[in-house]
Formats: sequence, C-alpha cells, structure tokens
Amino acid sequence: MKRSDYASLSKYPEKLQVLFLQYWKLILPVLLIIIGLLVTFTEAGHWLISKGDYSNALFTLLVIDSVILVGVLAKLLLNYLGDDTPKWMSYLTDEFHGARWTWKYQEAFDQITDLQPHCVNCKHDLKVVDGEYPEKMVTCPSCKSMVSRFFGSYENYLQTIRDLIKQKIRKNYLE
Repeated sequence: MKRSDYASLSKYPEKLQVLFLQYWKLILPVLLIIIGLLVTFTEAGHWLISKGDYSNALFTLLVIDSVILVGVLAKLLLNYLGDDTPKWMSYLTDEFHGARWTWKYQEAFDQITDLQPHCVNCKHDLKVVDGEYPEKMVTCPSCKSMVSRFFGSYENYLQTIRDLIKQKIRKNYLE
C-alpha cells in the first residue's frame, strides 16, 4: 500500500465517528429495537437469554467488548504510526509576485512540477505577454489585471518561483 492509502484508511474511523455523532439519536433507538426483536423472536434470542454453565449474554458481551477493544487498539496503532509522509508534501499552493501558484511534486519528491500561476482576483490561469523589450508581463486574460513583470525567459522566472517554494519549505517545514 502507498502512504496515501494508509492516510485515507486512518481517516475512515474519524468519518464514521462524525457520522455516528450526527445521527446517534436515530441510530440508538433503531439498534435497540433490532436487538429487542432479535432477542424476542429468534433462536439466537432464546440462546442469548438461556443459561448454561455461564450466561450466554455474558459471553456475547465479552465478544462484543473484545471486538471494540481490537478496534480501539487498531485506531491507536494507526495514530501512533501515523502517516509518515512529510508535512511539506501538503504544501501545494502559495502566493508569490502577486499571483496564486499551484504545483505538484515529482514521485521522488525532489522536483517541483506542473507549476501554474492563477489570478488572485478571478482564479483564472495567467498568461505571459511581451511588454517593452526585454520586459515580459504576467497578466490575467479574464479580468485584465497585470500581476507581475520580469526580465529574461519564462523558464528562468519559473525557476525563481521554484526557488522561493524551496526556501519556504526549508524555513517552515525543515527547521
């Protein structure tokens, strides 16, 4: 399994807990009615209330408690082990030079890829247009706002943004 699969599995009990807390007033009476009907009208119900060397109800409660204990221990183990994905991996967007930038990390996590600028006003993709030579401008084709100016190639400008991202990762996540 991938690390992200473990992270989604560890969130499943939390989602179940949230659902239970939202609907417990509905779930509890329905559960009690189902248990009451089972005890009253089924062979399992008669077995549950019959006596042997030990009460069958006591045995059933021990089994239920064991299942709950295993679930709690599994949850604690998942929380203890946690998701060992570095925190900086969730850092995928930020504002630099007046634009909102989004990116991804390459599988080896050593390179920033798919670096894209977006307008902070209208969220539209930004475009590079030629200004007065040798200047270039990053503008929004939707709301016509001029976001940034730079000199040189667009690839050099993107490398500047990558360097800013790496600097922020070092400063905020690796110290």
